[in-house]
Order: sequence, then C-alpha cells, then structure tokens
Amino acid sequence: MLSKASIYVLLASLLTCARCGKFDECLHVSDGDERLRRLAHCDRFCKYLCKLVSLLSNLDHDDLLRLTELILGRVIPKDVVNLESLVKCRECLLRVLLLPNADEDDIVVLVLSSLGLREIAHLVTDPQIEDIYISEQVVFYTKCGGTINKVELSEHKRKNLARTFAKLAQLAGYELSISRPTATFTLKIGSARLRVTVDVWPVSSYITVHIRNLRVLFTLEDLIRLGTISQLDAQQVLNHVLSGGNVLIAGPPGSGKTTLLIALDLALPKNLRRVYIDEFDEFPDIDDLPQLKYRSIYGRVREIEHVLVRGGGLLIIGELRSREHFDALKLALESGLQVLATLHAGTLDELMSKLKSFLRDDIRLLEKRTLVIFMETRRAIRRVRELRLLCEQT
Repeated sequence: MLSKASIYVLLASLLTCARCGKFDECLHVSDGDERLRRLAHCDRFCKYLCKLVSLLSNLDHDDLLRLTELILGRVIPKDVVNLESLVKCRECLLRVLLLPNADEDDIVVLVLSSLGLREIAHLVTDPQIEDIYISEQVVFYTKCGGTINKVELSEHKRKNLARTFAKLAQLAGYELSISRPTATFTLKIGSARLRVTVDVWPVSSYITVHIRNLRVLFTLEDLIRLGTISQLDAQQVLNHVLSGGNVLIAGPPGSGKTTLLIALDLALPKNLRRVYIDEFDEFPDIDDLPQLKYRSIYGRVREIEHVLVRGGGLLIIGELRSREHFDALKLALESGLQVLATLHAGTLDELMSKLKSFLRDDIRLLEKRTLVIFMETRRAIRRVRELRLLCEQT
C-alpha cells in the first residue's frame, strides 16, 4: 500500500492543483528532480505541504487513504470533461506522484473511490470476480466457476451506487430516457477494464447495473484452449469471413458473444478497414490498422451512411439492439460491407423473429452469405453451441 510520506506529497500536490492549477505545469515533466524543483518554487505547494504534514501526522493509514479519495474526487480536467478525460486526469495525477512502482490495485481502488464507487472498488481488483450486479434491492457478484455471493450494503448505499453509474453513463455520452433506457460503456482504469450496462425504466422498474470485468483480451487461440470454440469451428468461421461472408453471434446475456467477436476481430488481417459502432472501447486500438469508431449511433445513421459508401471493409456492431443498429446493418449490406455483430437471441426462433421484425423483406440481404454462431453457457463455461448458415433457416 501507499507510504505515509507519499500520501503527504499526493495530498499537498492535489490541493495545489485544485486551488491554483500550478501543479498542471509540472504534470508532464518526466524527470523527477525537475518536477520536485518546480514544485518547491510554488509557494502554495510548500504552504499546503507544511499544513498537511502537521494536520495528518496523527491519522492512521486507512484514514489517509480515505482523505486521498475525497480530495481526488475534487480534481477535474480543465478543458473537456467526459468520463474518459476525468478518469485519465485522476489516474495520471496518482501515477506521477506515486512514481512508476505504484501498486496497480491502489490506483484502481483510489480512482473508483473518487468516482463514488468505494463500496465495490475491492471487487474490481479481485481476479476471481467476473460479474457484478447492482440494483436498489441487492448487490451481488459471480466468481469464476459460477459461485454467487451477496454484498451486504444498506439500501442507501445501494441506491447511491446505482445512481452513480447512471451519472457515469451520461459522462460517457449516453442519455438515459424512456426511449433509450439502456446504456453500455467501458470504464478503463489502469489494468482494469469494465463493461458497464445501465438499465432504467421501462426496461427495469429501478436503476440496475451489470458490470463485466474484462481483465484481458482473449485471442482466438485462447478461446480454443479454454474450450469456448473448437479448432474446426474457429477455422470455419475465419474462412467464411475471409471469403467475404457476414457473421452474427447470437446467444443469451453473458454467454461470451462480445469476447468471441473481439477475438475474431484480432484474428483478421490488419489491412481490412474497420468501422465500429457502439461499445467500441472494448475493441483495442491497433497500430497501423484503419479503424473508425462511433461511440453512439443514435441520430447519426445518415452520417455513418456517408462513411460506409466510401469504401469496403468490415462493419463491427457491438450489439444489434435498436432500430438504428439494424438501419446501419442494412446500409452496410447495401454498400457491400461485411458485417460482424452480436445480438441477444437464445434460440433460433428468437433470432429469426428479431431479424424479421427489424429487417422485414430486407432480411434477404443477409440470407446468402451470413453465418450464425449460437453461444451458450454450460457448467459455467461459455462456448459455441453450433454454427448455421442463415439461408438454411429462411
């Protein structure tokens, strides 16, 4: 954990940054001695340092960490304030002040706590925890192997957690409303990557939150080794995409659809142009790869249409879930792009019902060259249940 001396410097510098902005000039100075020299010439820094050393000398370690969280919660970027810039600003301040050997778990816990998520911060750093569920009624998490554990929190704290995630969704660029009651975004802090889904009425009678802990990116080889997909099925899927076909990955929530989609994206040639729609933070930025990412499609279908018709490549849709997503799917198919996408559908009947409901006669655009991968979870293992060509179902 953090040393008391490190926390003294951290608190003093954060106060200096928050009060006069002087520390901002030192933030990107890589040389440690030069950074300290500049800080020493800041009268306010020295003044606050002396006051803090006197004030905090009798506090124990846990109290110092708690105070760090509170002060860190006051630090915001000077220019554009969104979820990404807010997290990056606070993380950068901690890393600069605590030096390169700072514990990764400390960084994650402190930043999460500064966002108002202290009650679940320790769950995020546990490598055995895969999913966290939050509502006004209950908070629980699942571990590897499917074990379910309840978190004992007061109703007030449960409500605050749910409301905090709703606010973070707005900072991530999503307006939750009756017409758009679901928001999915990625929260990245250090080595932690969380896929967060927030639902409000009418999807849920109160705010509910699902957090998937994405600690690592799985390659197709990893998924073969884990038993998610067989070597034969993986080769069939790759051959289908490389020959110009589309892929739909269907299954119930939590069955590994997005994990497989990302692994498939990583396995494809780098020279293929990619256009990502929604939840793009889950897909890694790859050097020299032509990538265009849209955080949200709502109200931008026409804009995306202009991009799609300018060249070939892949349209990757994190989840087909609304009219706008299916409109983009149709535009891509009409423009000659291949499509890789996921959608919630546990059975063949659910899949066909959803496609016909949104695409109607335009389902013919998918019929001839679309492979459907059906996913399932069996004995806590997410795996491919079967592969089917869509033309066999219509």
